[in-house]
Amino acid sequence: MFSYNEYREIIQIIKESGRMANFKQARGKDQFIIMRHDVEFSVDRAFALSRLELSMDFTSTYFFQWTNNSYNILSKRNMDMIHYMHERGHEIGLHFALNGL
Repeated sequence: MFSYNEYREIIQIIKESGRMANFKQARGKDQFIIMRHDVEFSVDRAFALSRLELSMDFTSTYFFQWTNNSYNILSKRNMDMIHYMHERGHEIGLHFALNGL
């Protein structure tokens, strides 16, 4: 785990490195850093983290689970937060596990 202050420091280091990229941008780079988050437990926490990143002019990629015991990706409230994140430049993806196979 990390604190928000520690995370701000990490973001600053990545920005200063000049290697920040999203998945699409990374295709054309030899060296890059992609910040990604697998959202396992809380859309609210992911949303708060995304807003912290935006306050530092930084975007990352968030992977949400289609089926999850902790949150429902299709609830209006969660969809609104995810759309907000996407509209402001964060990449959104699907994170899933093949449980039981």
